[in-house]
Amino acid sequence: MTPRQLAMLLSLAALWGASFLFMRVAVPSLGPVVLADARVAIAGVALLGYAAVIRALPELRSRWRDYLLLGTVNAALPFALLAAAELEIEASLAAVLNAMAPLCGAVVGAVWLGHRVTHPAKAGLVLGVAGVALVVGLSPFTIDLPFVLAVLACLAAAFAYGIGANLVRARFADEPPLAMAIGQQLAAAVVLVPLVPVVPLRSTPDALDIACLLALALASTSVAYLLYFRLLAELGATGGMTVIFVVPVFGVLWGALFLGETIDLATVLGGAVILVSVYLITRFPARAPERRVGGPTAGSAPVTPSAG
Repeated sequence: MTPRQLAMLLSLAALWGASFLFMRVAVPSLGPVVLADARVAIAGVALLGYAAVIRALPELRSRWRDYLLLGTVNAALPFALLAAAELEIEASLAAVLNAMAPLCGAVVGAVWLGHRVTHPAKAGLVLGVAGVALVVGLSPFTIDLPFVLAVLACLAAAFAYGIGANLVRARFADEPPLAMAIGQQLAAAVVLVPLVPVVPLRSTPDALDIACLLALALASTSVAYLLYFRLLAELGATGGMTVIFVVPVFGVLWGALFLGETIDLATVLGGAVILVSVYLITRFPARAPERRVGGPTAGSAPVTPSAG
Protein backbone atom coordinates (compact mmCIF):
# COMPACT_ATOMS: atom_id res chain seq x y z
CA MET A 1 0.00 0.00 0.00
CA THR A 2 1.48 3.32 -1.10
CA PRO A 3 1.40 6.48 1.08
CA ARG A 4 -1.28 7.90 -1.25
CA GLN A 5 -3.44 4.80 -0.86
CA LEU A 6 -2.96 4.87 2.91
CA ALA A 7 -4.05 8.51 2.95
CA MET A 8 -7.14 7.60 0.92
CA LEU A 9 -7.98 4.74 3.26
CA LEU A 10 -7.63 6.91 6.37
CA SER A 11 -9.67 9.68 4.73
CA LEU A 12 -12.42 7.20 3.92
CA ALA A 13 -12.45 5.81 7.45
CA ALA A 14 -12.50 9.34 8.87
CA LEU A 15 -15.48 10.29 6.67
CA TRP A 16 -17.44 7.17 7.54
CA GLY A 17 -16.56 7.53 11.20
CA ALA A 18 -17.74 11.13 11.08
CA SER A 19 -21.16 10.03 9.82
CA PHE A 20 -22.04 8.98 13.37
CA LEU A 21 -21.05 12.43 14.63
CA PHE A 22 -23.16 14.18 11.97
CA MET A 23 -26.18 11.99 12.73
CA ARG A 24 -25.87 12.56 16.46
CA VAL A 25 -25.93 16.35 15.98
CA ALA A 26 -28.67 16.58 13.34
CA VAL A 27 -31.17 13.87 14.32
CA PRO A 28 -32.68 15.60 17.40
CA SER A 29 -34.20 18.27 15.14
CA LEU A 30 -34.56 16.54 11.76
CA GLY A 31 -35.72 13.20 13.09
CA PRO A 32 -34.41 9.84 11.86
CA VAL A 33 -36.58 9.47 8.74
CA VAL A 34 -36.20 13.02 7.41
CA LEU A 35 -32.45 12.89 8.08
CA ALA A 36 -32.04 9.52 6.34
CA ASP A 37 -34.22 10.52 3.39
CA ALA A 38 -32.48 13.85 2.85
CA ARG A 39 -29.11 12.13 3.17
CA VAL A 40 -29.72 9.56 0.45
CA ALA A 41 -31.54 12.02 -1.84
CA ILE A 42 -28.73 14.58 -1.74
CA ALA A 43 -26.04 11.90 -2.04
CA GLY A 44 -27.83 10.20 -4.95
CA VAL A 45 -28.24 13.46 -6.89
CA ALA A 46 -24.60 14.38 -6.24
CA LEU A 47 -23.36 11.00 -7.47
CA LEU A 48 -25.68 11.24 -10.47
CA GLY A 49 -24.16 14.62 -11.30
CA TYR A 50 -20.67 13.15 -11.01
CA ALA A 51 -21.64 10.30 -13.33
CA ALA A 52 -22.96 12.81 -15.86
CA VAL A 53 -19.71 14.77 -15.76
CA ILE A 54 -17.60 11.69 -16.43
CA ARG A 55 -20.16 10.42 -18.96
CA ALA A 56 -20.96 7.26 -17.04
CA LEU A 57 -24.69 7.65 -16.44
CA PRO A 58 -26.09 4.25 -15.44
CA GLU A 59 -29.16 2.55 -16.87
CA LEU A 60 -31.27 1.83 -13.80
CA ARG A 61 -34.80 1.44 -15.15
CA SER A 62 -34.40 -2.16 -16.28
CA ARG A 63 -33.53 -3.23 -12.71
CA TRP A 64 -35.65 -0.85 -10.69
CA ARG A 65 -37.15 -3.62 -8.55
CA ASP A 66 -33.72 -4.92 -7.58
CA TYR A 67 -32.58 -1.40 -6.77
CA LEU A 68 -35.64 -0.74 -4.62
CA LEU A 69 -34.78 -3.85 -2.62
CA LEU A 70 -31.10 -2.92 -2.38
CA GLY A 71 -31.89 0.67 -1.43
CA THR A 72 -34.26 -0.53 1.29
CA VAL A 73 -31.96 -3.01 3.03
CA ASN A 74 -28.59 -1.35 2.39
CA ALA A 75 -29.43 2.33 2.89
CA ALA A 76 -32.97 3.34 3.88
CA LEU A 77 -33.39 0.86 6.73
CA PRO A 78 -29.90 1.01 8.31
CA PHE A 79 -29.55 4.79 7.93
CA ALA A 80 -32.93 5.40 9.59
CA LEU A 81 -32.26 2.85 12.34
CA LEU A 82 -28.84 4.27 13.18
CA ALA A 83 -30.22 7.81 13.24
CA ALA A 84 -33.07 6.71 15.52
CA ALA A 85 -30.60 4.94 17.81
CA GLU A 86 -28.51 8.08 18.15
CA LEU A 87 -31.45 9.86 19.72
CA GLU A 88 -30.63 7.74 22.77
CA ILE A 89 -27.01 6.57 22.61
CA GLU A 90 -23.69 8.24 21.87
CA ALA A 91 -22.11 8.36 18.43
CA SER A 92 -19.09 6.35 19.58
CA LEU A 93 -21.23 3.47 20.83
CA ALA A 94 -23.21 3.40 17.58
CA ALA A 95 -19.95 3.31 15.59
CA VAL A 96 -18.65 0.35 17.58
CA LEU A 97 -21.90 -1.62 17.30
CA ASN A 98 -22.03 -0.94 13.55
CA ALA A 99 -18.80 -2.93 13.19
CA MET A 100 -20.96 -6.04 13.64
CA ALA A 101 -22.08 -5.78 10.00
CA PRO A 102 -19.50 -8.26 8.57
CA LEU A 103 -20.53 -10.82 11.20
CA CYS A 104 -24.19 -10.39 10.29
CA GLY A 105 -23.22 -10.74 6.64
CA ALA A 106 -21.54 -14.08 7.37
CA VAL A 107 -24.65 -15.38 9.11
CA VAL A 108 -26.95 -14.23 6.31
CA GLY A 109 -24.62 -15.71 3.68
CA ALA A 110 -24.62 -19.08 5.44
CA VAL A 111 -28.41 -19.19 5.76
CA TRP A 112 -29.37 -17.59 2.42
CA LEU A 113 -26.58 -18.51 -0.01
CA GLY A 114 -25.42 -21.72 1.64
CA HIS A 115 -21.89 -20.47 2.31
CA ARG A 116 -19.83 -22.77 4.48
CA VAL A 117 -18.59 -20.92 7.54
CA THR A 118 -14.97 -21.70 8.43
CA HIS A 119 -14.02 -22.61 11.98
CA PRO A 120 -12.13 -19.33 12.57
CA ALA A 121 -15.19 -17.47 11.29
CA LYS A 122 -17.39 -19.39 13.73
CA ALA A 123 -15.06 -18.31 16.53
CA GLY A 124 -15.39 -14.77 15.20
CA LEU A 125 -19.17 -14.95 15.46
CA VAL A 126 -18.94 -16.03 19.09
CA LEU A 127 -16.45 -13.26 19.84
CA GLY A 128 -18.72 -10.73 18.15
CA VAL A 129 -21.60 -11.61 20.44
CA ALA A 130 -19.24 -11.44 23.42
CA GLY A 131 -18.01 -8.02 22.29
CA VAL A 132 -21.55 -6.65 22.15
CA ALA A 133 -22.22 -8.11 25.60
CA LEU A 134 -19.12 -6.33 26.92
CA VAL A 135 -20.05 -3.01 25.30
CA VAL A 136 -23.57 -3.11 26.71
CA GLY A 137 -22.95 -4.90 30.00
CA LEU A 138 -20.05 -2.69 31.10
CA SER A 139 -21.60 0.50 29.75
CA PRO A 140 -21.66 3.40 32.25
CA PHE A 141 -25.08 4.43 30.93
CA THR A 142 -28.41 3.49 32.47
CA ILE A 143 -29.56 0.29 30.80
CA ASP A 144 -33.23 1.16 30.50
CA LEU A 145 -35.73 0.37 27.76
CA PRO A 146 -34.77 3.29 25.44
CA PHE A 147 -31.09 2.32 25.72
CA VAL A 148 -31.81 -1.34 24.93
CA LEU A 149 -34.03 -0.41 21.99
CA ALA A 150 -31.29 1.88 20.62
CA VAL A 151 -28.72 -0.93 20.86
CA LEU A 152 -31.13 -3.29 19.13
CA ALA A 153 -31.67 -0.68 16.39
CA CYS A 154 -27.89 -0.53 15.80
CA LEU A 155 -27.70 -4.33 15.61
CA ALA A 156 -30.71 -4.42 13.27
CA ALA A 157 -28.93 -1.87 11.05
CA ALA A 158 -25.84 -4.11 11.00
CA PHE A 159 -28.05 -7.07 10.10
CA ALA A 160 -29.61 -5.05 7.26
CA TYR A 161 -26.10 -4.30 5.97
CA GLY A 162 -25.40 -8.03 6.12
CA ILE A 163 -28.44 -8.73 3.96
CA GLY A 164 -27.40 -5.97 1.57
CA ALA A 165 -23.89 -7.35 1.18
CA ASN A 166 -25.24 -10.77 0.25
CA LEU A 167 -27.83 -9.23 -2.07
CA VAL A 168 -24.96 -7.58 -3.94
CA ARG A 169 -23.22 -10.93 -4.29
CA ALA A 170 -26.37 -12.69 -5.43
CA ARG A 171 -27.85 -10.14 -7.86
CA PHE A 172 -25.33 -7.38 -8.61
CA ALA A 173 -22.08 -9.24 -9.25
CA ASP A 174 -21.57 -7.67 -12.70
CA GLU A 175 -23.02 -4.23 -11.93
CA PRO A 176 -20.61 -1.24 -11.95
CA PRO A 177 -20.04 0.06 -8.40
CA LEU A 178 -20.98 3.63 -9.30
CA ALA A 179 -24.27 2.46 -10.79
CA MET A 180 -25.02 0.50 -7.62
CA ALA A 181 -24.26 3.48 -5.42
CA ILE A 182 -26.49 5.80 -7.45
CA GLY A 183 -29.30 3.29 -7.75
CA GLN A 184 -29.13 2.43 -4.07
CA GLN A 185 -29.27 6.03 -2.84
CA LEU A 186 -32.04 7.15 -5.19
CA ALA A 187 -34.12 4.04 -4.48
CA ALA A 188 -33.69 4.56 -0.74
CA ALA A 189 -34.91 8.13 -1.09
CA VAL A 190 -38.07 6.89 -2.83
CA VAL A 191 -38.66 4.23 -0.18
CA LEU A 192 -38.37 6.70 2.71
CA VAL A 193 -40.59 9.45 1.27
CA PRO A 194 -43.92 7.85 2.37
CA LEU A 195 -42.60 7.61 5.95
CA VAL A 196 -41.79 11.32 6.26
CA PRO A 197 -45.37 12.32 7.26
CA VAL A 198 -45.41 9.47 9.77
CA VAL A 199 -42.08 10.47 11.38
CA PRO A 200 -41.78 14.18 10.55
CA LEU A 201 -39.35 16.87 11.66
CA ARG A 202 -38.95 16.97 15.42
CA SER A 203 -38.17 20.71 15.46
CA THR A 204 -36.94 23.46 13.17
CA PRO A 205 -33.32 22.72 12.21
CA ASP A 206 -30.69 25.40 12.72
CA ALA A 207 -27.62 26.16 10.62
CA LEU A 208 -25.52 23.53 12.39
CA ASP A 209 -28.14 20.85 11.73
CA ILE A 210 -28.22 21.70 8.03
CA ALA A 211 -24.42 21.78 7.86
CA CYS A 212 -24.25 18.32 9.44
CA LEU A 213 -26.86 17.01 7.00
CA LEU A 214 -24.90 18.32 4.01
CA ALA A 215 -21.65 16.94 5.41
CA LEU A 216 -23.34 13.59 6.01
CA ALA A 217 -24.74 13.41 2.48
CA LEU A 218 -21.92 14.94 0.46
CA ALA A 219 -18.81 14.02 2.44
CA SER A 220 -19.67 10.86 4.38
CA THR A 221 -21.76 9.36 1.57
CA SER A 222 -20.96 10.75 -1.91
CA VAL A 223 -17.24 11.52 -1.52
CA ALA A 224 -16.77 8.44 0.66
CA TYR A 225 -18.21 6.19 -2.04
CA LEU A 226 -15.88 7.67 -4.66
CA LEU A 227 -12.88 7.05 -2.39
CA TYR A 228 -14.10 3.53 -1.77
CA PHE A 229 -14.43 2.83 -5.50
CA ARG A 230 -10.87 4.02 -6.05
CA LEU A 231 -9.54 1.84 -3.24
CA LEU A 232 -11.39 -1.17 -4.64
CA ALA A 233 -9.87 -0.51 -8.08
CA GLU A 234 -6.34 -0.18 -6.70
CA LEU A 235 -6.31 -2.60 -3.76
CA GLY A 236 -9.17 -4.97 -4.49
CA ALA A 237 -11.08 -6.51 -1.60
CA THR A 238 -8.17 -5.82 0.76
CA GLY A 239 -8.94 -2.11 0.78
CA GLY A 240 -12.59 -2.78 1.46
CA MET A 241 -11.81 -5.05 4.40
CA THR A 242 -9.09 -2.90 5.93
CA VAL A 243 -11.26 0.19 6.25
CA ILE A 244 -13.77 -1.76 8.35
CA PHE A 245 -11.27 -1.86 11.20
CA VAL A 246 -10.52 1.86 11.18
CA VAL A 247 -14.06 3.31 10.98
CA PRO A 248 -14.97 2.56 14.65
CA VAL A 249 -11.70 4.16 15.79
CA PHE A 250 -12.60 7.40 14.04
CA GLY A 251 -16.19 7.14 15.22
CA VAL A 252 -15.02 7.02 18.84
CA LEU A 253 -12.38 9.71 18.25
CA TRP A 254 -14.78 12.22 16.66
CA GLY A 255 -17.34 11.63 19.40
CA ALA A 256 -14.73 12.36 22.08
CA LEU A 257 -13.24 15.40 20.33
CA PHE A 258 -16.40 17.19 19.15
CA LEU A 259 -19.18 15.91 21.40
CA GLY A 260 -17.27 15.43 24.64
CA GLU A 261 -18.13 11.74 24.78
CA THR A 262 -16.12 9.66 27.23
CA ILE A 263 -13.98 6.83 25.90
CA ASP A 264 -14.91 4.34 28.60
CA LEU A 265 -13.57 0.86 29.34
CA ALA A 266 -16.65 -0.85 27.91
CA THR A 267 -16.19 0.80 24.52
CA VAL A 268 -12.48 -0.02 24.38
CA LEU A 269 -12.72 -3.65 25.51
CA GLY A 270 -15.92 -4.50 23.70
CA GLY A 271 -14.80 -2.69 20.56
CA ALA A 272 -11.48 -4.54 20.57
CA VAL A 273 -13.23 -7.91 20.87
CA ILE A 274 -15.62 -7.00 18.04
CA LEU A 275 -12.72 -5.96 15.80
CA VAL A 276 -10.92 -9.25 16.50
CA SER A 277 -14.10 -11.06 15.51
CA VAL A 278 -14.34 -8.97 12.33
CA TYR A 279 -10.73 -9.91 11.53
CA LEU A 280 -11.54 -13.60 11.81
CA ILE A 281 -14.64 -13.20 9.64
CA THR A 282 -12.86 -11.23 6.92
CA ARG A 283 -9.58 -13.17 7.07
CA PHE A 284 -11.29 -16.57 6.89
CA PRO A 285 -14.59 -15.78 5.11
CA ALA A 286 -17.40 -18.21 4.43
CA ARG A 287 -17.48 -19.19 0.76
CA ALA A 288 -19.74 -21.00 -1.67
CA PRO A 289 -17.86 -24.29 -2.24
CA GLU A 290 -18.13 -24.68 -6.02
CA ARG A 291 -19.64 -21.50 -7.39
CA ARG A 292 -17.87 -18.42 -8.62
CA VAL A 293 -19.56 -15.31 -9.95
CA GLY A 294 -18.21 -12.34 -11.87
CA GLY A 295 -17.06 -9.25 -10.01
CA PRO A 296 -16.40 -9.79 -6.32
CA THR A 297 -15.99 -13.45 -5.41
CA ALA A 298 -18.41 -14.93 -2.94
CA GLY A 299 -17.23 -14.24 0.54
CA SER A 300 -15.14 -11.22 -0.42
CA ALA A 301 -15.72 -7.69 0.80
CA PRO A 302 -18.94 -6.39 -0.73
CA VAL A 303 -18.94 -3.59 -3.27
CA THR A 304 -21.50 -1.68 -1.27
CA PRO A 305 -19.87 -1.19 2.13
CA SER A 306 -21.42 -1.17 5.56
CA ALA A 307 -21.01 2.27 6.90
CA GLY A 308 -23.04 4.53 9.10
